[in-house]
Amino acid sequence: MSQVTNNAMFQEWLDGLRADPVKVLKREADLPERFFLMRDVLRDNYSEAYEGVKKNLRKFRPRRLLMQQQSEAGSWPITTPIKGLSPEQLKILQFLRQTEVLHRLYDYTATLSQERVKSGMVQLIRNLDTTSGAFPGNLPQHAHALLVTGLYGLQGNPLIKQAQLYTFHQQRKDGGWLDPAYLPVEMDESKVASCIWTTMILTYAISLSPDMRKRAGARRAVEFLFDHLLQENSTTLLQDPSAWDQLAYGYSGVGILHGGSLRFLEILMQMQWPLEKRVWKLLDWLKSVQLSSGLWPAIVKNAQSGDAMVTVRVLRVMKYFTTLM
Repeated sequence: MSQVTNNAMFQEWLDGLRADPVKVLKREADLPERFFLMRDVLRDNYSEAYEGVKKNLRKFRPRRLLMQQQSEAGSWPITTPIKGLSPEQLKILQFLRQTEVLHRLYDYTATLSQERVKSGMVQLIRNLDTTSGAFPGNLPQHAHALLVTGLYGLQGNPLIKQAQLYTFHQQRKDGGWLDPAYLPVEMDESKVASCIWTTMILTYAISLSPDMRKRAGARRAVEFLFDHLLQENSTTLLQDPSAWDQLAYGYSGVGILHGGSLRFLEILMQMQWPLEKRVWKLLDWLKSVQLSSGLWPAIVKNAQSGDAMVTVRVLRVMKYFTTLM
């Protein structure tokens, strides 16, 4: 199928919306969202407008401030109280801070070609236990670090491959993952289905790797998510099914698990999943929750305002799936 045809089908989808999100983003979105819109959705990589956005991003204040806070060793200061914490607890907090900032910087359009990002990633990977292949903390935190390394294109790094294989070694028979720390009180682990949101973030991280997403375990994880679509969770993490409506994600705490149905569609896009009936239903729902402003909300129910980054992510997904129609 030609690129011209692909663009025409995407434009046809845009024409069927309540309002044109592209026009709104061009007019109102901040620099990173406009950059991702032009690069990933419009494929406008050569215009003067695109070059202007790239030039202005070098002065983008949130990104510049984060870069300036980095130490000479490549780490970022912990921003939470640390009094009375053990060395091991401090190590985990530093690891979580490193993961959080690198994820934020990626969404601020930072790349591995920047020295501060490169040194920050070196510090992140140094946290990996080379014996087990696990990052510090719990399984969702391991997943977040793996996700960040994938965003920066480090899937081929031998240490990251070790961390990916550790992930598959933890996979359960139902295709998902579960961290025992989040089991409901007095529940038998063997009788509880895997955690939807731990599985979601791990599958997202895996889907970023061209090699790992081909494994049978990756497809089993996707089928687990299909089987539990819109259901309440079996563990104490985001138990309410309303979590599926939380389209925006965060960079720390439970926020790393957010993303809801949109994150699942991003996984399917990265997995190059076929446009089957189950996917159509999700895409139709996604179209239906667009706001009258033209944007998509961070949280679907009772939303009053749109979220620019969520809208860019929706457009990326639809750009891909309209090529399969």
